Amino acid sequence: MVWADEALTQLTNHKNVKLPVTHNDIIHVEAKAPTCKAGGNVEYWYCGDCNMVWADEALLQITNHMNVKLGTVDHKDENADYKCDFDCGTVVAPAADSTLTIEQAVALGQAVGSGKSTDGKYYITGTITGFYSYSGSESYGNVYIEDDNGDSILVYGIYSEDGKIGYSLLNGKPLVGDTITVYGIINNFNGTSQLKSGWLQDLVVNHTHDWADADCYNPKTCSLCNLTDGEELGHNYVDGVCDRAGCGAIKPAEGSVTVSFTAAEVAEANGWVNQTKYSSVTVDGVLFTAAGTDSNTGKYYTKAPGSWRFYSSGNATLTIKAPEGKNISSVALTWSEGGCSYNDTAMASGVAITVSGNEIVISFTAKTFVNAIEVVYA
Repeated sequence: MVWADEALTQLTNHKNVKLPVTHNDIIHVEAKAPTCKAGGNVEYWYCGDCNMVWADEALLQITNHMNVKLGTVDHKDENADYKCDFDCGTVVAPAADSTLTIEQAVALGQAVGSGKSTDGKYYITGTITGFYSYSGSESYGNVYIEDDNGDSILVYGIYSEDGKIGYSLLNGKPLVGDTITVYGIINNFNGTSQLKSGWLQDLVVNHTHDWADADCYNPKTCSLCNLTDGEELGHNYVDGVCDRAGCGAIKPAEGSVTVSFTAAEVAEANGWVNQTKYSSVTVDGVLFTAAGTDSNTGKYYTKAPGSWRFYSSGNATLTIKAPEGKNISSVALTWSEGGCSYNDTAMASGVAITVSGNEIVISFTAKTFVNAIEVVYA
């Protein structure tokens, strides 16, 4: 039996003497949105005494701490500046190989930060408005392009569609006024956005060609952009001498041997390494020796299309020696930049000169990037 008084006069029962539980230390937790760096939670209430958790202020919907927690979320970029909105420092770049407007490319360059580049490559299109001269030369194809919205960006270097041929050797270089589509990484150089090493994917020519007629060695060629049309004429020998204007090449004697190669071919065959000096090489029995006081003379560079370099500042020379008992009758050097001479007579890139001797020496009149050599001997 149960009484409500010490004198045992007020009879009651167990149910009447029980008191309901009260929670005196209720703590309200505001909802907190999760970020990419830290989780969050939904709104909830809990008791500081017993640690019970409720989903409502009336303390009717019992839950637990696990149910009110929210995990971290992915990076997001709702303002389209390519920076994570949670200020975590992550670049939220568009998918690689996608097409960007110039405005987007500039914004992406700002997002990656100074001295950094995107991992992926992108396509952008614009019309060339001018050149950025590097070391006083436009041969690298550093150009500013602009779109219809007036946004502009620097394309730092233009290459062939596959990236293997540099701007100066392109068959049809884009010029001011031409519209191009290029493919490359977005780079930030000292705070300025640029597309680096752009592979030329499309070209709309708007400049007027200045055609030079075909000759023995070269097809009809635009003197402005290097675009060619047709084939070279080849020699027309009359009494053993080419009678085309400005040529005068001597017909190779019967039994002559032609040794012709590119710097890239020699490098591949001999295991040459980029920016490494190679003072001599023998190709099909002909010895080629680079000499000069400048330590860079004789270095091979892989930059398209590949070159064996000679520096006039160090009195660079190239000695060509045929096999014993043989006589060299003509030599042609092709270069992407520079100049050279034989017996104080200037040579032209890609044009053979008549020589005579088992050994000849070519002198360089400028820093010269030799891309190919052809020698005829008998």
